[in-house]
Amino acid sequence: MNTAAELPVVSPEPELMKFEQPLSERMRTFLRIEFLYEQTRFHAGEPTDFGARAAVAGLLEILTILGRGDVRSDVLKELDHHAAVLGRFRSQPRVDPARLTRLIDEIEALKGRIADAGSQLINPLKECEFLNTIRHRSGIPGGTCSFDVPDYGYWLHLPAYSLAAEPVAGAALAAAAAIPRLSVDLSSVAVLKDYGPARFRALLGRLAPAVVFGNEAEAALITGLDGTGLPGTDLVVKLGPAGVRAGGRVHPAAPADPVDPTGAGDAFAAGYLLGGVTLGLEAAARAVAVLGAMP
Repeated sequence: MNTAAELPVVSPEPELMKFEQPLSERMRTFLRIEFLYEQTRFHAGEPTDFGARAAVAGLLEILTILGRGDVRSDVLKELDHHAAVLGRFRSQPRVDPARLTRLIDEIEALKGRIADAGSQLINPLKECEFLNTIRHRSGIPGGTCSFDVPDYGYWLHLPAYSLAAEPVAGAALAAAAAIPRLSVDLSSVAVLKDYGPARFRALLGRLAPAVVFGNEAEAALITGLDGTGLPGTDLVVKLGPAGVRAGGRVHPAAPADPVDPTGAGDAFAAGYLLGGVTLGLEAAARAVAVLGAMP
């Protein structure tokens, strides 16, 4: 008789790997977009240059797929189909009516959000000069090196903190002199007052940033709300939940369920510099919907 020590060790069965084989091309497209979206989100959270490059590459692949057909219409048709299938269960016995209603309401809410986005929802990205430059070079092996696509280092975004105190200020000013385009975030009324509003305004005049970001109090302190204190510079005034003032008009904030405003200003600035006001507001809306700062 075998003892316990002599009995063979039975290892637990390895977890099965699942492979999906969708039967329709529509579903294949949805799964590809989902895969690229998760990949892009992963790399967007990496605080490195290569992480940003990988996120841009994923975004370009998504745009390529979205540009091949009317994916928005396909999604709406698929949601209509699911809503119709679920609706047939209303008359079936032993069905939880509250849960069924909740599921159908969720589908209708998704349809509403997609419809509200409009058929031109990706146009700001398709028309973005920065992304188009990278797209044209992406088909060449190694074609997005810094000497091929200097736009990857086109913008330098500096907070007022970095310009107000040494030794950081020296490095920031040296970097600003070497970068084609500069943007500045006014950052804090306290910092501006400590440095001196007139002195900081003079510094901005020498740096000639293309864009200056600030809230109403910061903008009024340095430039005046109309931006007349900085000729040749686009002033973007952040209005919190009300949106932003840019280009002579107020742009309302994108719909969001706010959880934490941390990082919303930085997210808006990144989106604005990449694709304008609309992309900036969308980035800010995503930022306030999660807890903690969002890159």
